[in-house]
Amino acid sequence: MWPGSIIGATTTRVHGSRPALSPAPGIQRLFDQSTIRQLVGHRGRPGSLGGTKWTMTEITVRVLEESDWSLYRDVRLRALAESPGSFSATLAEEAGRDEQFWRARMTRSHRLLAERGSIPQGIVSLGPYEHEPSAGEVFGLYVVPEARGTRVSWRLVEAAAALALAALYAATDEIHQ
Repeated sequence: MWPGSIIGATTTRVHGSRPALSPAPGIQRLFDQSTIRQLVGHRGRPGSLGGTKWTMTEITVRVLEESDWSLYRDVRLRALAESPGSFSATLAEEAGRDEQFWRARMTRSHRLLAERGSIPQGIVSLGPYEHEPSAGEVFGLYVVPEARGTRVSWRLVEAAAALALAALYAATDEIHQ
């Protein structure tokens, strides 16, 4: 469980075993020190933060591991069924896919799940942006109808941004090693 809340924090520098790094202007107010410090240590690779949780009021956002493929599949198929015009894939295309397909999908990008208790509230994905290798792309955002209007989408995007920031710091750290 992450100590502290991401929302409303005022971090201006990141401190740890490496030299301090300053987040980009405007970003530093989104994350608290402990969140950034813990994220930076994970190198920002898909699956490397599996099980990590951001707790915000009643909603918990976590990065799914490959072993969570069936949970992700269930929420993804629900998204395709309930919001077919919102995604490039269709329910018909993905419903019959096997375990290997879903496991492979889990390793290509980070998959974040919002939950209230143990009940899925939404998903979002974070992966590399194909047109700019140093940038990330947030995609596949879906919130279950009963949770819309409760800031679940904001919490998912905020957690994805924290993860993207961690990947940026990890890449910067690797360059300086």
